[in-house]
Amino acid sequence: MTVTHFNTDTQTEENKTYTTDFIRYHLHFSDSHCPDRLCRLVNSGKIIQYLDDMEQKVNDAISRQVELWKQTDSCYQRAVLSGDAEKMLCLENCFVYMAREAVFECMVYI
Repeated sequence: MTVTHFNTDTQTEENKTYTTDFIRYHLHFSDSHCPDRLCRLVNSGKIIQYLDDMEQKVNDAISRQVELWKQTDSCYQRAVLSGDAEKMLCLENCFVYMAREAVFECMVYI
């Protein structure tokens, strides 16, 4: 998703492209559920910083949760000990999708 913003300091139009799907989800959610907040962010010139912060925080939250599961999941630990890279990758992908589901409810759809 590309966000276009007019920078009043430099008097230029700036484009910022976000490749993470949760930014798109959050903007669509915000537009339909809390358009006043979204409008305030845009009008105050803070939308890019807000989205950058959100992107970083959501990515960090997902990564932290995945690391916790990797440290505590017995199947993952067995795969590590046996050197089963395919099983490790499958479990890591599973952890990412499970973490996304939890994090999206808490951070994206608000």
